[in-house]
Amino acid sequence: MPLRVVGISVLILLLLMTKLRPNGFAALLLVAVGVGVVRGIPLERIPDVCRRSGPRCPPTGSGRSDRGSAAASTR
Repeated sequence: MPLRVVGISVLILLLLMTKLRPNGFAALLLVAVGVGVVRGIPLERIPDVCRRSGPRCPPTGSGRSDRGSAAASTR
């Protein structure tokens, strides 16, 4: 059943992108919400699920930037 849902959702996404031509992110979000509902996530919980599964990258500015430092140290 899950593989069938994924296959149908990909076909719906392709149909949306080729025929209706909405914004790509909006189409993907719409299909993802539909898959969540089909898989049993209640509509009122979908915003919580989206917030929990957001990007897990560190905040900007917290990492080192070594770009160009190797070239500068060899001169």
